[in-house]
Amino acid sequence: MNPETWNTIIASFPEPHLLQTWQWGQVKSQYGWEASYKVWGDEAHPDAAALILQREISINGFAARLRVIYVPKGPLLRDWAD
Repeated sequence: MNPETWNTIIASFPEPHLLQTWQWGQVKSQYGWEASYKVWGDEAHPDAAALILQREISINGFAARLRVIYVPKGPLLRDWAD
């Protein structure tokens, strides 16, 4: 998926947010986050979409590898009542 397509998709949802844009994912990737762009349903008229950010962190004595995953200001849903 390219930036224009992603931003067009999220703009089609009610109340899209800046922190779900392609560009925000690219900013976060400069600080160790891995950005994934996920669409549920038909890409032309999706039911949901989310920028998913994840990164590995280390906590001494807790786990060799720990992964943090979050969706800033999302997911975006077409109809929250559905």
